[in-house]
Amino acid sequence: MDKTNLADSLLKAFKNPTKLSIIALLFKNKEMTVTQISKILKTTRSNLYQSIKDLLKEKIILISRVQITKNYIEKYYKINEELFNKVKRINLIEKIKETNENDFRELMISFLVMNSFISNVFIQELKIASSEELNSFKEKFLNGLITVYFSTLNEEEAKDFNKIFYTFMDKIEKEENLKDETNLLLTIVLPWKLA
Repeated sequence: MDKTNLADSLLKAFKNPTKLSIIALLFKNKEMTVTQISKILKTTRSNLYQSIKDLLKEKIILISRVQITKNYIEKYYKINEELFNKVKRINLIEKIKETNENDFRELMISFLVMNSFISNVFIQELKIASSEELNSFKEKFLNGLITVYFSTLNEEEAKDFNKIFYTFMDKIEKEENLKDETNLLLTIVLPWKLA
């Protein structure tokens, strides 16, 4: 599959909040079962099967292993990292340029829902974190491994920030060996008003 078709497949999946949530969870947790995913998404396994089937068909996710316990078969799913490494930000931007108004609306809503979902997963983890986990989190914050920041920017500042951000992301995309990610980057720069 060429990069254009890969980008199409990813954008199609990204427009679906359930599929995007599954992708986000698998990125975070490396591998999960449908049962584990359903508990976090607060839905039934049967509600997830079609999304899982579609993501497998598009090769966005893969079966990482199968575990059999007392006549019960549990499949573990993981992200197809090779596919994600092939599709670069520029491929996605080119495909977004081609979207119609409704597709663009759905895509943006899905991205924002995913960011909210990821934030809520972290919130739930912080609520139940042990003292040791909280201290580790605090240490990472104090050592510059966690950044939480909120600000408003004018349009020129937003453009300047995006130039710096995209330069950084281009550097990251050029690195071939990204197998040991231990940090998540969520960045949103949005206008306060749409028009």
